[in-house]
Amino acid sequence: MEIVRPPALSPGSTIAVVSPSSPADPKSLARGVGYLRKKGYKVILGDVTKSVRMHGYLAAPDEMRAAELSWAFRNEEVKAIIAAGGGAGSIRILPYVDFDIIRSNPKIFIGFSDITTLLVAIHEITGLVTIHGPVVKDFNPHNKEAMISAEWLFNLISSKDPVGDVVYDESIMLPRVVISGSGEGRLIGGNLTMLAVTLGTKFGMKEQSGRILFLEDVGMEPYLIDNFLGKLWLSGVLRKDLSGVIIGEFTEIIVPQGEYTLRPETIVASYMQKVKVPSIYGFPVGHSDFNLALPIGVKARINADELKLSILESAVD
Repeated sequence: MEIVRPPALSPGSTIAVVSPSSPADPKSLARGVGYLRKKGYKVILGDVTKSVRMHGYLAAPDEMRAAELSWAFRNEEVKAIIAAGGGAGSIRILPYVDFDIIRSNPKIFIGFSDITTLLVAIHEITGLVTIHGPVVKDFNPHNKEAMISAEWLFNLISSKDPVGDVVYDESIMLPRVVISGSGEGRLIGGNLTMLAVTLGTKFGMKEQSGRILFLEDVGMEPYLIDNFLGKLWLSGVLRKDLSGVIIGEFTEIIVPQGEYTLRPETIVASYMQKVKVPSIYGFPVGHSDFNLALPIGVKARINADELKLSILESAVD
C-alpha cells in the first residue's frame, strides 16, 4: 500500500466539522468550535452538523451523513476535517462514502470511537493517513487533560517533522507492561468493537504483519471485551508477527451486580500471552479526557519495558 500523507495544517486554515455518527451535544459542540476559533482557525460546519436532523440516535439518514463527509473532502477551502462526536452509526454510511473523492482530495481526518470504522476504511482503501484523536465536543479549555490532548493533536497535524515520543503525565496515567520487548511498524487500530464488527468486510483491517495495533473501548461488559479480542485472535489480527500492541483505556466497564467476572487487564493479558508480542496496557488513548492522537498508517516504535511509544514519521506533508 502506498502511504499518502495529507497536507499539514497551517495557522488560520479552515477546519470542517462533520457528524458521521450521532449528533454531538450542542453545548459541547459550541465549546469545541469556540476553542478552534480562538486558536485562529476558520471553522465551518457541514449541513448535517449545523441542522437539527436527528434520525433516532443518528445525526441524519445515512446518505446525508455520507454526503456531508464527501462535501468536506471535496471543499477546496477545507484543510482538516474533524468529527463533531462519535456515538453510533458510522458503519451504516460506509457503502455510501465516495472513496474516489477522498483519494483525489487527501486531507487530515480526525475522530475516534465509532469513527474508527471510517478511519480504518479510508486508510485501507486509499492509503491516506488518518488520525485517531479527540473529536470537537472534547475540546474543553476548562479541562487540563483535554487541553494536553488537544495540543498534542494540533502539534501532530501541523508538524512536518516526526513528533517523537508520545508524552504523557505519569501523575495522571501510568501504563503497565504486559509483554516485554520492542518493535517497529505502522500504526493501525482504534475502537475494539468497531474493528471487530468490520473485520472480514471490504472496509475492515487488512494485512497486519509487522504493524503496531492499538485498541480501546468504553461501556463494555468484560465478556464482550473477551469476545471481541477472541475474534481478533481467531481472525489472525492478533498474531505473533505483529510488532506490538498498545492497549488504551477500557472505561466505564459494566459489571452486573453479583456476577463473577474478569478484569479487562486480565482478559487482555491472556490474549497477549497467546501471541507474545511487546505490549503495553493502559496507554492514554480512548474514552477519557486524556486521549492522545495516534496517526493510522505512520511508522512507530513500541518499547514496552520503557512504557514508550514513539512516532517515527510525520503524519502530514
